[in-house]
Amino acid sequence: MKHPEIKRYLWEGNLWNPSYFVATVSENTEEQIRNYIQNQQVK
Repeated sequence: MKHPEIKRYLWEGNLWNPSYFVATVSENTEEQIRNYIQNQQVK
């Protein structure tokens, strides 16, 4: 690990929470975004 001092801030070794999703709207259609959100609520 390049910066071991931040290890205590990580989620099981991940910089982001594994369920966290980021994308710009321009690369996805509105339908794709809605489907993603609906599928996340099912879990």
